[in-house]
Amino acid sequence: MTKNSQTPHKSNSVGHEVALLMHGVENYDVSDLNKFLRTQLRRERFGIEDSIKSDDEIMALLSESHAASKKLKDGTVLWSMYSCRGPKDAKNITRLLIERLDPRDYDIAIDSEVPLTINTAKHRGMFQKALKLPEKTKFISLVYGGMDPARLMNTFELENRFRAGMPMDRREVRKVFPGMGYTFMGVGEYEFMAGHTYPEHDALYIGAFGEDAGKMIEPIRAYLEPKEIRYLQASD
Repeated sequence: MTKNSQTPHKSNSVGHEVALLMHGVENYDVSDLNKFLRTQLRRERFGIEDSIKSDDEIMALLSESHAASKKLKDGTVLWSMYSCRGPKDAKNITRLLIERLDPRDYDIAIDSEVPLTINTAKHRGMFQKALKLPEKTKFISLVYGGMDPARLMNTFELENRFRAGMPMDRREVRKVFPGMGYTFMGVGEYEFMAGHTYPEHDALYIGAFGEDAGKMIEPIRAYLEPKEIRYLQASD
C-alpha cells in the first residue's frame, strides 16, 4: 500500500465514469501497468491518495474518486474509473490503457456522464428512475440522493455496509476527506466495488461488478434509505 496525500478535490456537479471488460490481453504485467497508470494519472493532474497492488489488480484511490484494474480468473481484464472532476474526465486515461494492454477486443459496459445534483437540467429525466434495481446484472452504478445527512457522514456504519456487500477475503482501501466525504474501494476474486460520498451534494456514488452486483450494493441502500436515484446504469 502506498500513500501520496493531495489537497482534496471539490467535486463538480457532473462527473464521468467508464467500466469495461478487455479480452485477449496477452501481457498483463501489474508492475509495469502500475507505473504506467501512476504516470498517466499524474500527467492529467489526478491526486493519488492511496493504492493497493497485488499479482492481478491495481486500485488507486484518487482525490477525484477512483481507478482500478483487475485480471479475472478467466483472463478477462476489468477496468473501472470514475472521476467527479467533470464530464468526460475518465475517457483519456481509458483510451491510453486500452492502447497499452492491446486487447483482442473489449466490451464497454458503462461510458457516461454522472450527475451528482438535481440541479443539472441535462440529466433531469434520470431523477425519476425507480428504486428497483435490475436482477443479476454484472455491472451497476448509481447515484443516491435524499438521504439522512447524519447517516451519510457516519463513516463507521458506511464502512460496515460496504464490507457486507463484499466477500470476506476482499482487499480494500478507504479514506476520509475531512468535511468533504468518504471513499471505499474493495476487490475480491470476482468482485469490485467503489463508493464515494458527497455531503455537499447530498449524494453517494456507488459502482459494483460481480455475479449479482445489485445484491452487492443492497446493504448500503438499506442503511441510507435514499429517496432518489439521480443516476443509474446497469449492464450484463
